[in-house]
Amino acid sequence: MDNYIKNIGKLTALSLCGLLLFSCEKEDDLLQRTGKPTVTIDQKDITVTEGDPITLDFKLSYAIPAETHIRIEVAGGTATDEDDFLFDLDTMEDAGGGFFGGNGYFFVIDPDETTATLDIETIADAMPEGTETLTLKFYSASQGRAVIDQTVNVKIND
Repeated sequence: MDNYIKNIGKLTALSLCGLLLFSCEKEDDLLQRTGKPTVTIDQKDITVTEGDPITLDFKLSYAIPAETHIRIEVAGGTATDEDDFLFDLDTMEDAGGGFFGGNGYFFVIDPDETTATLDIETIADAMPEGTETLTLKFYSASQGRAVIDQTVNVKIND
């Protein structure tokens, strides 16, 4: 009987140590996910030919169970919106104006996703223009569920 009680005591102590070890591992995982995920765009400098899309690949550091809202601002360049390129997105005003903050365009990454792709159309025309440039800045919008502050430079060859 004494051996039985000693074995039960050892088994209980061993179980508690294992539980402590594994619960700490879970806590560490949760601590790494505190805060907001970071959104990055693979492409920093892009060159396309007029008529080909500007393709941007977004990555979240981890998925969240809600939409991730990105504000895209045309920050400069020689290319002209609706003459040289075209967003197939709502403007910030269309998407909710002041609630989402800022001007520009509104891009949504779906809930529980860690990647998304955006194609921006470039418009082929018959006018010889030479290379045009476009600078895009990306910010978090809405409730700021993710963190992004990135710039992409685009060259559009005629």
